[in-house]
This record gives sequence, structure tokens and C-alpha cells, in this order.
Amino acid sequence: MTPTEKDILVASSIIEGKRINRKEPYRKIYSMQTENSKELFKVLSSHWENSLFIGGSADQFLNSILYGSRNITVIDSNPLAIHYILLKLAAIQVLENEDFLSFASWYPSNDINLLHLLNALKPLLEKDYPYFERNPVQFWSSLFENYSKQEIAEHLFYNQATEYERHYRKEEMLARNSYLQKRFYHYLKKVILKTNIQVINRDIQEIDTISNLPSFDKVYLSNILLEMELSLEEYQNFLKEKIYPLLSTKGEAMIAYLNISHTYGADLNNLGTINQITDFFINQSCHSELLFGSSNQSQIDTAFIYQKK
Repeated sequence: MTPTEKDILVASSIIEGKRINRKEPYRKIYSMQTENSKELFKVLSSHWENSLFIGGSADQFLNSILYGSRNITVIDSNPLAIHYILLKLAAIQVLENEDFLSFASWYPSNDINLLHLLNALKPLLEKDYPYFERNPVQFWSSLFENYSKQEIAEHLFYNQATEYERHYRKEEMLARNSYLQKRFYHYLKKVILKTNIQVINRDIQEIDTISNLPSFDKVYLSNILLEMELSLEEYQNFLKEKIYPLLSTKGEAMIAYLNISHTYGADLNNLGTINQITDFFINQSCHSELLFGSSNQSQIDTAFIYQKK
């Protein structure tokens, strides 16, 4: 069985509700970011040329292109996420703003024919990526031929929203992502052709085994703190040993992102409460940024930033 065939098998199992081996790197896919990078990026420094991102939905690094990122390294242990990132990158180059919004929102009633779209994207999806030896065309062809848009949307992606909230997903996507606004989207379509994007299907904890990485002006780790099953002390050692050495002079690392409004007072994955986590990172020479949701004013997030001196 080839790696792509295994990816198809696992993705099919997820769509069909079958149990998958949690010891393997496969997970559902984020169709859109759960963070408010639109507000966060405004308070970071102006240095973005070389950037490292956790893959996720791709929204974070797509927004960074508007801020000047031109050499982007994307790392994600989940092969399914990489398949989606490459599909999304290709779709941006082919689709106009409204059609891309319809595609990326995955609302079942939109009129995007996924197989027709894939046919248009094939030349862009056939690009060679040294750290991702899979075939995205084969992967998506199999899923689009065997499952409906609704089945894929409801089961392959993380989706905790109600039916009402899903109906307004386009609005939520626009509120969180500057690149989806029409004037910025047209700019992104032009600039993305001049942007070097490298995808790496590897666990972030193995980043020290990857050769020829540049020094990074930005490292954006999203919410991996909650997924790595490390104590705060172990996570700090990981940052010191494997992340901070990658930073350029005055480079910044966004090391943790937490939703305060939904988790305040709770013990997050045995890491402690928000207050305890905040105190820990501040004592480790980080600062925190409070972020208020632009479309949902009841949501408050905090991001922890480390800047190399």
C-alpha cells in the first residue's frame, strides 16, 4: 500500500465514522482557523520574510503573506492536513473571491462541483514537495468520487458549530481572515506566485532533524501546546532546544494560543488554569496579547509571544 492509498483509507474511515488508530498521526482537518490571527498579526513586529507555521487550515500562513512573508515553511504531522493545504493553495490560484469563499466554507448548498474543480487544479497539485511524497490528485479524486460534499464537510473536518452557525460560516471566515476580503484576495493571488511555500509532513518535535532550514523571523505554533501531551516545563524545554534556536535576530515565536472565554478557571489538559499558564510563560520572558473576537465579542483569546533579543 502506498502512502497515498493509506491516506485515502484513513480519510474514508473518518468519513464513515470508523475508529482509527490514535497512535498514528492522522486526525480530522481544520477547514478554517479557530484563532484570531487577523487581530494578532497587527500587534507583532514588521519582520515576516521567513516564517514557520503549523499547517492546520492554512489560513494563518495565507494571512501572513499580506504582511510580507515570502519564504514560508509549513509543518504538520497530519498528512490529511497537508493534502487540504495543497488543495487550498491551488484553489486560490484558480478561483475568484466569491467562488473560493463558497469552496472553503464547505456549505453543502454551494454550487461548486468538486470533481470539475479538481480537474482545473491538477496542474497545480502536481508540484513536487520533497517532504511530502504523496499524490494529492489521487487522494482528492478518490474522496470526491466516493463521497458527497456534505459527507466530506460533516465528517472529514472538525466541525463543532451548530447548523445555524454553519450557515454563517462565510461571515465568520471573513471576520477572522484578512486575505478573504476582496481587495486583499486579489493581491494574494498575484503575490502567492512569488512566494516560496515548502510543506513538511513531520512532527514539530522532530524539526531539529530537518536540514537546511533558514532562520525564521516568525514562528507560529498555533495551539500545539494543548495537543503535545507535555507539561509546561517539558514544553518550555522543547521551545528552548528546538524552536528558539531557529529564530533570527529579534525574531518572534507565537508559542501558545488559548481561548480564555470558554476555558477560564478550567484545568487545560492538566497544564493548569489560564492564570497559572499565563504566570508560567511571563516568568519565561514571554508577553501575552489579549484578542477580542471581531465577529463574536464574547470570545476573548490570549496569545503568548517570545521575542529573541
